[in-house]
Amino acid sequence: MTRPYGALPCNTSKIVPARVRELLPISDWNGVPGGGGQWVPTSTTETITLLYMNDKLDKGSAINFRVLWSSGSSTITDTATFRILVDAITPETDALPGVPTGTLSTAIAADACSATANILKFSPQGILDGETIADGDALVLALNVNAVSGLSLDGTAGEQIVVHGVEIEYTTTYVD
Repeated sequence: MTRPYGALPCNTSKIVPARVRELLPISDWNGVPGGGGQWVPTSTTETITLLYMNDKLDKGSAINFRVLWSSGSSTITDTATFRILVDAITPETDALPGVPTGTLSTAIAADACSATANILKFSPQGILDGETIADGDALVLALNVNAVSGLSLDGTAGEQIVVHGVEIEYTTTYVD
């Protein structure tokens, strides 16, 4: 049997894009004082950055971001609002920004503490719309605490915020 011109020699019905969740551990970010796998921000102006490159990320699909955090507070009305800034750069062409200035298409909403202290929390998702970046681009990300209510950013133990990482969720261009 001969195959028609251009036909693939395998069944492609199971090759579909997949949604992937990837942890960007806080220890990979630049500007985290002290290390140790966690970041305790001390002000709303304290910002950490990360250069992210992934050639399997589908640029036409939305990219979602969530902050993994905890607090010693058990007051459910205490809140933290995280902000991720993002700039797309073309390697070998664009200069790296000191701190990105681009915003997510949908900002991360305020997240309330749980009734249990020190529980790992996932913030609401922030979204970068599809077609925002081009093929071959790298993302420069910045993270800070934009606002707090009832929580401490002065390093006081108990109600301080502890950031453990950022989850990025994206659609792959293909599945191996």
